[in-house]
Amino acid sequence: MNIRASRWARLQAAILDWVYCWWPLFLAAVACALYEEIFHASRQISEEANATIFFTGFAVSIVLLVRNLWLFARTGQTWGKQRMNLLVVMENGRRASSTTLYWRAFSPYVLMMIPLANMLTQFDAWFILGSTRRCLHDFMAGTIVLEADSYEEPSGDGIGLSPSYDDIGFTRVR
Repeated sequence: MNIRASRWARLQAAILDWVYCWWPLFLAAVACALYEEIFHASRQISEEANATIFFTGFAVSIVLLVRNLWLFARTGQTWGKQRMNLLVVMENGRRASSTTLYWRAFSPYVLMMIPLANMLTQFDAWFILGSTRRCLHDFMAGTIVLEADSYEEPSGDGIGLSPSYDDIGFTRVR
């Protein structure tokens, strides 16, 4: 009994993912601004320290982003989707391949690079207001977002699968 994820749960998961990946960069920018304000007299030291602080925050953000993408490709859930109990699968109910999940994650950015097609990225999120509750990137990748507890993979044995939250993948439920 696959239940589609609510629009609000998907929005909350997207916000959680954004915060998870980019909070170090935000803190680094705030630290740079405070450091500049406090130590504005010694310009040379301040610029070097600001560069170090900012680069460190940027590097940590990139590491978190890569980890989130790795988790997404492995389980069909980003950190935010795990917290909101959501799962990305194919339209037919089967688990999505890592290639499909990466395409789903990066397709809006690919569209931005194509002249005139980049206007579609402005409407990507608005597609979720339709009756299918799918964004444009879901249509492009052929995926849907479900409540993870309700997920049952179509199989002949009727057992189904349920996601585990220990980053290992999926485990059988009997």
